[in-house]
Amino acid sequence: TFELEPGIACQVHDTISGKSTRLGELLENWRHCPGNRTVQWSVPVTPANVHRIEGLFLLASEQGISLEFQPLPEMSDRERAFLDDFLSHRFPEATPLPARLSRFLLEGGSFLRDCSNAARQFGPAQSWRVDSANTISTALLIGAYGGEHVGDAAILGGVLLRLHEEFGTRQAHVFSHRPLHTARLAQGLSTPVNLSVHPYEIARVEQLLASSDALILAGGPLMDLPRVLVKHLGAVGAASRLRRPVLALCVGIGPFRRRISRWMARRIARRTGFISVRASQAAADPILAGLTVQTARDPAFDYLASRKQLTLLHDGERKALGALLEGTEDRFRVGVNLRPIRHLWSTKGASYSRKAEDQFFLRFAEGLIRFARLKPVSYIFFPMNPIQSGCSDLASAYRLHRLLGGTVDMRVWEADPDVDGVLHLLRQLDCAVTMRLHAGIFSISQDLPVLGIDYYPGQGGKVEHLFKDQGRAGDVCRMDKIDSDWLVSGLVRLTGRVKLMTERR
Repeated sequence: TFELEPGIACQVHDTISGKSTRLGELLENWRHCPGNRTVQWSVPVTPANVHRIEGLFLLASEQGISLEFQPLPEMSDRERAFLDDFLSHRFPEATPLPARLSRFLLEGGSFLRDCSNAARQFGPAQSWRVDSANTISTALLIGAYGGEHVGDAAILGGVLLRLHEEFGTRQAHVFSHRPLHTARLAQGLSTPVNLSVHPYEIARVEQLLASSDALILAGGPLMDLPRVLVKHLGAVGAASRLRRPVLALCVGIGPFRRRISRWMARRIARRTGFISVRASQAAADPILAGLTVQTARDPAFDYLASRKQLTLLHDGERKALGALLEGTEDRFRVGVNLRPIRHLWSTKGASYSRKAEDQFFLRFAEGLIRFARLKPVSYIFFPMNPIQSGCSDLASAYRLHRLLGGTVDMRVWEADPDVDGVLHLLRQLDCAVTMRLHAGIFSISQDLPVLGIDYYPGQGGKVEHLFKDQGRAGDVCRMDKIDSDWLVSGLVRLTGRVKLMTERR
């Protein structure tokens, strides 16, 4: 076992690029060790390296080196939560068996209670309507909160702005599967609505509904997440019994694999007095058949439009981004956001999806290398979701950089960003290539020339729908259809748009 200096964890991407680093020396020494030896690195985790442990973990795993993380007391609660999320997903065996068993029993008991609440919804569906003449002073919000990232935080901000403008909402209660995580993201928002975050428990929903004016479903899609849908059924049932209106604002629909999930989603939709979706194709889903559905743009656009002045950008983010972009002033700056793929959603099967992902990364890296031969360029990778829930973008950054090595100038923003931090970076880029839906939305909101990559191989999904609804069908491609020619020609096309925008300014 070797204890590393904290700074070594910050050298992963420099090492991948072929630069001389202390981490590179350690790896070289390890390669020359006699066989049949095991090595463990003990890593002190500090505020400076906590967001860089993903890359270190992946690099060490490639070499058969195990890691042990030692959190130091100077970390903030937010940084400690980031580390705990990483450890619980990457090292679940590190949690003592009694604690795992206790958590399993608690989650099982909670699920059974949710199923019991959902079973009460088999009677005739009832809904109460609300219009702009009504006032919703206090709103209860449900959705996919708890697993959200900075893009979903922008959705929440947009929903709160709409509720305030249309219904005079002053107070909102948000129910989350991980309330501390949601509360942390909400701290990066600025709206005129007072916000409180609660654990998503139906008893608590019923309690607060008694003194509230409406239940709002907003934040994430109605999709094949049975445990979430079961909770939603219980919540809309409580609203029905208390004669409170239910509004579904700018939700996504699907994908689905299970019939029971489709049935629950249909049941939830029928109990709403108003429903709007964020993509025109979603409005045609059979789940919404026979219902009056409106199509509206993603609420994140509304919130991002309000961020003219980035008043919540903290000094740490500003300095980190300044260091990240140092030396790129005379280069073409291309933002890149990629995410790992969840293969279970592919209509052509997990095997097809895995093969498509492997081919995509190879072709994407080839395209970046080819474009770099045409002009001086720096690729700036930015994460929308750096945590393990929902798949960490930092894992994709590592995978891409591994393929690129030192052939191009690629820089990775290893961080857990807030909304204003992402906007501050985007406003210093020339264009972007994005895979996550809200990476595309953030870029479009800033008038940044952008290419979109849809991550549903074989079928297309919400990223494709976003670009088509924006009249940008030529700027988006499914990941299994992309080749290096498409990427290079697209970046050349964006270069022309950047030049035109610059001339107009």
